[in-house]
Amino acid sequence: MTTVAQQLIKGPAEVPFDIMRVSYCVLQVRDVDASLHFYEELLGLRLTLRDGDVAYLKGWEERQHHSLVLRKGDTPAVERLGFRVRTDHDLDLLADWYAERGGTVRMGDADLRGMTGRTLRVWDHLGTPLEFYVAMELLPSVLQDYHLHRGAPDDPAGAFPDGQPGNHPVPAPGPLDRHVDHDGRTGRRRQLDLHPQQLTDQPQLERALLEPAQADRPG
Repeated sequence: MTTVAQQLIKGPAEVPFDIMRVSYCVLQVRDVDASLHFYEELLGLRLTLRDGDVAYLKGWEERQHHSLVLRKGDTPAVERLGFRVRTDHDLDLLADWYAERGGTVRMGDADLRGMTGRTLRVWDHLGTPLEFYVAMELLPSVLQDYHLHRGAPDDPAGAFPDGQPGNHPVPAPGPLDRHVDHDGRTGRRRQLDLHPQQLTDQPQLERALLEPAQADRPG
């Protein structure tokens, strides 16, 4: 029997298809609104589309239409894990590869918003639900849309007096955002007061990061 160490030394297996990246997860949830509050308001994902009982979210640095899909269902479950492949031909190669190994294979048109073309649904011999696709809509980057950035309340323990965080919107940031930077010379963490405009001005940002904190300076 081949050991794990021997498999690692041998390197990755050669396969005929090209999987480029893990892309998204589709979750079945009992309460879409409650789940949306958790993933959007508490974890910080961005809502890209709400279509009835289906919500599409993505990470801040994600350009594709969605990273997470919440779909209403009777039983909470992982409906599928999505992977992007390089070409449409890779879908056919994957279908053959899984079919030869006893997987359940279903080829069809994309049924999620923001996606076009064919997708391959697969359930492997363990029952893991997978989906492979080629194309998804790309959205503009929001990394420099600083008016959208916001942090947690200053006093999380007292932010929701009635115990219902969904009834209390998180306050928008003020003109000065607090950014935490690690000062490598002192090993201590310090806070920088930076105006959003300074974050796009490389010289100003470098001076702010390189300047020692006031408490570290000799008297």
